[in-house]
Amino acid sequence: MFRLLRSLEGTEGISIKDLAARTSLERSTLGSNLRVLEKQNLIETEVAQDKRAGHIRLADDGRATLQAAIPLWRQLPSDLSDLIAADAIALITFWPIWRPHTYL
Repeated sequence: MFRLLRSLEGTEGISIKDLAARTSLERSTLGSNLRVLEKQNLIETEVAQDKRAGHIRLADDGRATLQAAIPLWRQLPSDLSDLIAADAIALITFWPIWRPHTYL
């Protein structure tokens, strides 16, 4: 969801097709995620007159939520590395018999 909000940041509105291309999400997955964001009043959907295409843009609540989330998102990589570093090292040292060719 963060990625979707970031993808909408700085746009005046974007079509679902263009947003799907920008985020590399399938349109069905994107549609499900957008419905959740819309119910939370984080995005606004502007439906075209023919109801086939519309534009999505950040709502005011979406902008505020995104601005609050950005510092937390930036902190995440260092928090994760603190949590998994020891486990990853243990896994690498524990797995000396792994042979990729045995799984082909």
